[in-house]
Amino acid sequence: MMQATAGSLTGIGEVVLLPLDALKIKRQVNPEAFRGRGVVRIFLEEGTTLYRGWGWTVARNAPGSFAVCSSPRCRSPPLGADAANG
Repeated sequence: MMQATAGSLTGIGEVVLLPLDALKIKRQVNPEAFRGRGVVRIFLEEGTTLYRGWGWTVARNAPGSFAVCSSPRCRSPPLGADAANG
């Protein structure tokens, strides 16, 4: 259960990366809009709009990561433990 909870928290933590993903998508759709603008300027101009959709991301990632990390294949023996005797 601890691995599943940790996986769920990791999935929620991916919200931190949303601005980078949003910028990647915007640049792919309209590369001309980013010409002559540095990264800092883009972040200052776009602001919190880069976090749009964070609620849906959490709602998707939390249960998904919980399910993946609760499976037996995701678990590994503790560091230093003998796998044959574990």
